[in-house]
Amino acid sequence: MYGGAGNDEFFLGTGDRVVGGEGDDAIFVGNGGENLITGGLGADTFSIFTGELPLLPNTITDFVGGEDVLGVGGGLDFADLTIVGIDGNTTIAAPSVFDMTPEVFAILLNVEAASISEANFVFG
Repeated sequence: MYGGAGNDEFFLGTGDRVVGGEGDDAIFVGNGGENLITGGLGADTFSIFTGELPLLPNTITDFVGGEDVLGVGGGLDFADLTIVGIDGNTTIAAPSVFDMTPEVFAILLNVEAASISEANFVFG
């Protein structure tokens, strides 16, 4: 899916690819996962965790701290997340409801884990 110029909304399922384009896009991800997401230019919101862990992680190709934000629901807050850097990318995990083991739900390409803080998230 391609949004082009303007503020677009996308609702993703499993294995989708989206390019938001120029504008402040809102991208909502279901629990299937394995989506490849490019917000494009603008202040984008990537709602990637709605309270149920996706079956597979979602990959965001162009997350920009201080501009874009990650939406996380399900009653979680920043202290619940596990943020790890791997080979210049960042993985974000939340505890599994089954055994509390962190499960990765997002991968931020070319983002250093040390640059991710609570300010990069919207919780609700």
